[in-house]
Amino acid sequence: MSLLNGVDLEGLHELGREFRQEPWEAQLGLGVEATPDGPDRCLISTGPVRLGTTRAARPFVFPHGTGSPAAAGLRDPLASVLAALGAGVASEVATALTGHRVSPSRLEVRTQAQLPTGGGTLDPRSDLTVEVRIDGDVDEETALQCVAAARTRSTVLRTLEEANEIRAVLVAEENRYLTDRPHEYRADTEKPGGARRSASAVWESGLLVVAEVDGVTVQTDQPKQLFGGDRAPSPEEHLLAALAAEALGHATRPGGSDHGASIHASARLDLRGPDSSEGVPVGLGSLLVQFLPGVGADVRAEAVDAWLTDGDVLRLVRDNHPVKVRLVLNGDSVGV
Repeated sequence: MSLLNGVDLEGLHELGREFRQEPWEAQLGLGVEATPDGPDRCLISTGPVRLGTTRAARPFVFPHGTGSPAAAGLRDPLASVLAALGAGVASEVATALTGHRVSPSRLEVRTQAQLPTGGGTLDPRSDLTVEVRIDGDVDEETALQCVAAARTRSTVLRTLEEANEIRAVLVAEENRYLTDRPHEYRADTEKPGGARRSASAVWESGLLVVAEVDGVTVQTDQPKQLFGGDRAPSPEEHLLAALAAEALGHATRPGGSDHGASIHASARLDLRGPDSSEGVPVGLGSLLVQFLPGVGADVRAEAVDAWLTDGDVLRLVRDNHPVKVRLVLNGDSVGV
């Protein structure tokens, strides 16, 4: 079977019909675990992802930094967020273009986030910018429709744009449950905007996207594209990896715990999304971060509290942030 752009559009439509008939089949459970792998670095293990009652996507393991800046050759948590955002939008634009029977010569999504002057905690006022760059025989109306579809359907974009409740659990003899609810922004004139962090995500084929941030390559794919045919973690898993790595960085700071601690981050995703007539959320839900101590060690509650207070990625996922979307078609800016 020949697939335009490598996207199994017929298979995606078939899944959509199945989800409408049997909504429980659309419930996707996502989870990643971060374990220490040396100073300021960890290993991220994904999945396996379970989709419905019968299908699964294979797990992946990849290195990750726990702080910023990350060690050479690694990405820090914020870099993973930017890569996940760009990759998620790129795969949705590619799917929408395929639905219009259009094959672009190049599809790239550039993402940016504002940083406060002089470093420090990420400014909660900062918006995120997504620039979709499409080259090829694509007319303006089609390009605009595809960008609009991606804005509606991108799970990572919608997760970052909306407020989310994050539950943190400190696993100990008496489990401590901490619920971190969204915070309202309060003006802070002492934090003018400074440098920007950016990433570039280039669509390859199907739903495979290769992002680059700070010289580090990040591959993403979608397990719901073809059963068992995924080639890399999904954008949503990279977003959870950013949360887990950042939390581990706080847990393993001096006085936080020994280096046997690990972090498990999980979420639920209803794949019916915008296709549902029941108002199903597009973003991630049931976000849970578990702090797991090593053998014979404890994670101090202060380490969890520090992450809930100072975590940049935590704040990006927890609080609503405006996302500006731009379109550049064959080198020319187009109003969105």
